[in-house]
Amino acid sequence: MSEREQNRWLKRGVIFGCWTLLVLIFATQSYLFLTARAETRSWKASFLWACSEWYTWAALSPLILRLARRFPVERQSWRREALIHFAASVVFALLQPLLQATVKFVGLGGDLRPRPFSVILSQLLFTKIHINLITYWVIAGTSHAAEYYRRYRDRELKASQLEIQLAQAQLQALRMQIHPHFLFNALNSISALIDEDHKAAGRMVSRLGKFLRLTLQNATAQTVPLRRELEFIRSYLEIEQVRFEDRLAVEVRIEPDALGADVPCLILQPIIENAVRHGIAPLETGGKIEVHACRRDAMLRVQVKDNGPGLAAGADGIPANGIGLRNTQLRLRTLYGDAQRFEVANAPDGGLVVTMEFPLRREESFAAPEASETV
Repeated sequence: MSEREQNRWLKRGVIFGCWTLLVLIFATQSYLFLTARAETRSWKASFLWACSEWYTWAALSPLILRLARRFPVERQSWRREALIHFAASVVFALLQPLLQATVKFVGLGGDLRPRPFSVILSQLLFTKIHINLITYWVIAGTSHAAEYYRRYRDRELKASQLEIQLAQAQLQALRMQIHPHFLFNALNSISALIDEDHKAAGRMVSRLGKFLRLTLQNATAQTVPLRRELEFIRSYLEIEQVRFEDRLAVEVRIEPDALGADVPCLILQPIIENAVRHGIAPLETGGKIEVHACRRDAMLRVQVKDNGPGLAAGADGIPANGIGLRNTQLRLRTLYGDAQRFEVANAPDGGLVVTMEFPLRREESFAAPEASETV
């Protein structure tokens, strides 16, 4: 049996259980009421009477539910649907006593004494017609309420899916901005080296190809383990060290339990690039970039620090020309909302430090390599 068929039978079972509960409630009420009035009526007779009433409604309810689905009371044409349901309620209010009278007449309705069919039917019509009208509208109203709730849940689900798709599109757009921005700078460097050092330009092209292969291998991934992100950084720094040679030193210190943490793919590259361009390049003797990562309770903290000139006096936050930094901030905000922190500030001992904090999520297992190294 398929899952769909199982769900259908489960739904039918729940509906039958609801009607049975009504049978038990009204049978008990009838039995206790007649007992209090000192009228002789067995529990069995009360139960069969309730069965003859509510199980006939159970037999009619699929038709009522089909009508309710076929003619939903909508705002645009509610008068037409209301008239249809009013006419249907009258028909079902008359049809139910006919079915119940038939059941009672054949002796299955708990009657204590046999009576003519016409007597049973007329008694039911006069005593039950108003209750039957209400019962029809309760069944139809329940169907409408269930349908409106289903539509509400569908709209919620669609809205949630649209939000996810929008966030993914925004993340992909932000990430794709990294590539032309980085390629523009890398190609400018290669162009400058062609006339000065053909071999260095060739090495830079080769390492640029390696870096692009790494990025294409993870083209659809929004997050990667920190260990994998460090491979991107090493590949990128190999390109920059062709240009800077001994003027660029990099120190990477990562706590072992942070290496398997998931981080946004290429989150470090624009920060490192900013440190190289604005921190190291202006220094005649070169400089140093430090990358630190550690765990802080349920958060991962990543810092990139350089010993360059830092922010201008009185400046605070991301510089106006910090396209890569602003891009990174937007990606973190899109991925983690308010559960993240991105800060750009001057380091106490000089230079610029960029600090990121976001929820710690990790791979199930990883082999921890060395926690500290110098590039």
